[in-house]
Amino acid sequence: MLKFCKKCKGAISVFLTLILLPTFIFGGVIVDGSRVLGAKNIVAGAGDLAMNAALSNYNEELNETYGLLAMAKTPEEVEDVLEDFFETSLNAAGVDREDFNKALIYLELTDDFSSVSVPESEIYRTEVIRQEILEYMKFRAPVTLIDRAITDRLGDLEYIKEEKEAVDGQIKFEKEMDDFQEKLDEIKSYTDRLEVLHGLVKDEDQQNEMLELASDNYDEIAWLTVAYKRMQTCSDKEEGATIDLMKKMCESDLDPSNITPENAELIIEKIKIQNGMSGKNKYDILEGLDPLSDEYNDNQKLIENYDSALANIADGIANTEKKLQELVKTVHNLVNRQREGAIEGEEICEKLVGKDGEGGLIRGLEDKLEELQILYNEWETAVNKLPEDSETKSEYQESMDKVKGFFEVEGGIGEYKENVKNNKIFYHEVWTQLDMVTFTGKKVATEIKEYDDFYNVAPADYVNTAGEIESKGREFKSNYHNIVMVLSVENRELDTPSAEDFVSIMNDFCKKSDGDAAKKEQYTKELDAKMKENDSIGDEKMTLSEFFASTDVLEGEDKPNVDTMGGGELPSNWLNLRSVTDADTNNGEKSKAPEIEGGLNNSEDREKASGSGSDGLNEEGDSISSMSSLASDLSGLENGLKGLGVGIAEKLYITEYVLGMFSYYTCDKDEKGNEIEEPETINGKSLKDNALYRAEVEYILWGDPDVRDNVGKTKAVIFAANLVFNMSFAFTNLTIKTDARTIALCFPVAPPAQIAIKCAIQSMVAMVETVKNVVDICEGKRIPLIKNRDCWTTWLIQPGIQKYESAYGFTYEDYLWVFMCMNMLHDSQNTKILARTADCIELNLTDKKSDEDNTLKSMFTMVQIEADVTVDTYFLDRLNGAGYDVQKVDKETFKIPYTGIQGY
Repeated sequence: MLKFCKKCKGAISVFLTLILLPTFIFGGVIVDGSRVLGAKNIVAGAGDLAMNAALSNYNEELNETYGLLAMAKTPEEVEDVLEDFFETSLNAAGVDREDFNKALIYLELTDDFSSVSVPESEIYRTEVIRQEILEYMKFRAPVTLIDRAITDRLGDLEYIKEEKEAVDGQIKFEKEMDDFQEKLDEIKSYTDRLEVLHGLVKDEDQQNEMLELASDNYDEIAWLTVAYKRMQTCSDKEEGATIDLMKKMCESDLDPSNITPENAELIIEKIKIQNGMSGKNKYDILEGLDPLSDEYNDNQKLIENYDSALANIADGIANTEKKLQELVKTVHNLVNRQREGAIEGEEICEKLVGKDGEGGLIRGLEDKLEELQILYNEWETAVNKLPEDSETKSEYQESMDKVKGFFEVEGGIGEYKENVKNNKIFYHEVWTQLDMVTFTGKKVATEIKEYDDFYNVAPADYVNTAGEIESKGREFKSNYHNIVMVLSVENRELDTPSAEDFVSIMNDFCKKSDGDAAKKEQYTKELDAKMKENDSIGDEKMTLSEFFASTDVLEGEDKPNVDTMGGGELPSNWLNLRSVTDADTNNGEKSKAPEIEGGLNNSEDREKASGSGSDGLNEEGDSISSMSSLASDLSGLENGLKGLGVGIAEKLYITEYVLGMFSYYTCDKDEKGNEIEEPETINGKSLKDNALYRAEVEYILWGDPDVRDNVGKTKAVIFAANLVFNMSFAFTNLTIKTDARTIALCFPVAPPAQIAIKCAIQSMVAMVETVKNVVDICEGKRIPLIKNRDCWTTWLIQPGIQKYESAYGFTYEDYLWVFMCMNMLHDSQNTKILARTADCIELNLTDKKSDEDNTLKSMFTMVQIEADVTVDTYFLDRLNGAGYDVQKVDKETFKIPYTGIQGY
């Protein structure tokens, strides 16, 4: 051994040196590395402490009022303080660089320190506020939901859509009965007239007999015209002595009443004698005679007979004219009556079937029947959607069965129409052919009403004898054009066997009841009074439109508007979300107050009354449909929030938060309508000083910048929901149905119109009841949604038994809860609701934007710190960092960069 040592002298030292040097270096690196890693932990701890200090300085008002956490000041504003916190936390108290030999690690903060707000972490951001609300409500929401106890009532909404469609189907069908009745009445009146014309306007054979008779009359008219014109124009004179002419005048007796060609001849002869006496004095025959002589007496008698003969001549001429005139008028009347009847018949037929035979009133009736059939089918479909155990389904079915018979009116209507089209042809052929009967080129039926219409063209030839008169008459008669009527169709009776059902049903449907005018007047006045009474509400008689305008919200302000209050500086504006979008309010249209129109006075008023009900049902149709699906969407709620999916439960948390933290229209009323002096949030904070007091939840819900419009929208949806079930009750309750029918029977109208009257009455009753309900609901009271006899107040003849005290039902707040759930369950509305929630918080914290120091825009929920810290090393400097995440600053100093983020 000794020998070995002598032989290898110095080698061990070299070997040990070679081994120990790397060992020392490695150990040094490990020590320096441990110090760097320890420094990083210390830096991270200092950063956490500094950020916690920033986060602990939260806005107390925001937290105490709304349970939300956000920094009172931005990190930039407290950067110096945070830097001090950070630097103080780096080293033990009292240790400095000179004491490095006493401390394993000494850290020094460089000038590179910054504290900044984290982008997108403002409290008003929808995802940020959502998470904070969920955190705040995770223990509170289950309690408030239990207190609300609304799960049992959600079942009332399950079939609201189906109930609406069923009652709307009945109204739309029954209100058309008046129009149907009017069309049927009009057709019936024309049908009755056509039945008269059927007996008046003769058939082909009878028409030809009439035309033959007219021709025979014109045989006589022709010679009478010739004779009369000769009588009027005769200037021939009989020559002779006065006494001879007078004796000749008296020789032949004339019967002036019997105008024949022979008598006409005699009249003409006597006219000639009369002309011969022209210029002579009949009393000359008495001159020179002894008044007591027989001759004097004979001549005196002759004078008397002569005067009598002259009178007969005048009577004969007059009777000739009279007979001529009578015959002309007889023929005219005979032909014209047939023509006018045929024209009227064609006009009526044209009204019934149109010019082309495919339009007119019958087409209108067919269209109305098709419309009624469609409406009936829609009504039937809607009723069939109701559950089998529905109390109203059987009542609807009974009403449907009563009107099925109306569609039987279609039976035979086609044949009836064919009969009318046939008769239209018949009447047209009759009058057009009658217009072919002429005399002297004029139509006998229309243009020759008296003999003067052709007298001037009559011959004035020199005729004296009866033979000459008859011959010239036959010649004049050649100007008469007669026809033999040929018709392509016969005049049919309208109630032929195949059309008998239609005519029979039409007669039944158009048969008016006797009615009772006094009772009709009484009931009409009473119902009109009820309608008018409910068009003004409250002690001050506020009109219904004013009630829905909600002018009692923010009374001191003129048309309060969120955008005006916010001046464009609200979270919904910062997030580039309009205060109101088309999706928020009925496709951009404002909700309007329901109109109570019409009455029972006439069909137009009745249609308005029924239409008001139908319009009211459909005014908020989208909302009603959403309400219908809410029950199924929340079907697990009866088992607690655990029975729902996480997403739905979280939406209920937000719903409860909004209802519990913000004011709404009835927040100052209890369930009996009594005033609440100091309404509070669920955490005990007063609501009275809120910027949108009594309209916040409504704004969050609907988003209309016009504050009062949101309350009006809420009232409108509540009105629509109540109207659905009130209409359903009014149309299915036995008492109201019976009373409505009784009142309808007092009107002297036919069955279809009575159905329309009944429909109008039931609609009016439901509208009146709904107004009462909504007024009570808007007073904070709890009103049952589904009605029964005990809670119905508007009756007709028989008064109801009204209890109306029930813990079961909906308050205004319950409806808001339902509407909020409806919107929250639609993902497209979540962001808007959260943004508008932030709007209300912003307005309240800043006192309507007058205090910008408290704005949500500068309230962040996350802070970020960036800093560089130096640490002294020995070995790492020589080894260039040796792979550690440090940056060399100088010979013995390395920089440790730090970035940290924290939030609530």
